[in-house]
Amino acid sequence: MAAGLNASYHNGDLQCVHRVAEKAKHTTLGVLALATGRADQFLMQAEILAAHEQADSRLAMAPLQNESAIIEASAARLEVLNARKDLQRARIEAQQARIQGRLAAQTARFQIAQAKLNRVFNPLPADFNPMKTVSCPRVRINIPQLSGAQIPAIHVDAPGIGPI
Repeated sequence: MAAGLNASYHNGDLQCVHRVAEKAKHTTLGVLALATGRADQFLMQAEILAAHEQADSRLAMAPLQNESAIIEASAARLEVLNARKDLQRARIEAQQARIQGRLAAQTARFQIAQAKLNRVFNPLPADFNPMKTVSCPRVRINIPQLSGAQIPAIHVDAPGIGPI
């Protein structure tokens, strides 16, 4: 098992182990530089460790950034679908408005034709009623009522049943 792990390590398959070993190496070199009083060597090892930390954080953030990009793409697709639905709804509403306009125009044409026909075949207004009494607030007429007056009956002699 040790031989298999060693071969995998040297082939570069175990990246996390490589990073741990690299970090341990630079940490050890930094401690030795500090112990020997070589500040420039310590500073160089600290900068290398900081770069490794930054790279590790980027590697750790890569899956999150990938997920974020996937989520943003899904949201964009959803927005496109919503925009398509809104466009389709607007087209349907416009079509309904056109149909209602045509229907209103046809109804108006029919009513005009009907009014013309009514004038041709019935010259009197539709609400004309000869038995209806009309009152005018400006003109007052007093018609005296005759009480007890006898109106003679009209009698017509007809010669009998037959032609006239």
